[in-house]
Amino acid sequence: MKRILFYMCLFFAAHSFAQVSPAVKGSVYGSSVNDKEATSVADLQEKLESEKQFTGKVTGKVVSVCQEKGCWMKLAKTDGSDIMVRFKDYKFFVPKILMVKT
Repeated sequence: MKRILFYMCLFFAAHSFAQVSPAVKGSVYGSSVNDKEATSVADLQEKLESEKQFTGKVTGKVVSVCQEKGCWMKLAKTDGSDIMVRFKDYKFFVPKILMVKT
């Protein structure tokens, strides 16, 4: 009987974690972020030629997102390649399911 109860609890716990809904286009999760003083990906490429790293806001098209924790994302560059964006100290996360078909 204890074994059945254990497996039932395990099943319901696993089932509750599996309920992930996709991000809705235009939704804001957590604190909102504005685009004031944001740098475009094209301008960022120029800044990174003279500096080793960049801290600030970046605007661009998101190509992929970390599916483990949403702790990084890739932005499309003007030449068709991607740029990796990592978030310092896990202070910022991107929804895992970010791509919305329009």
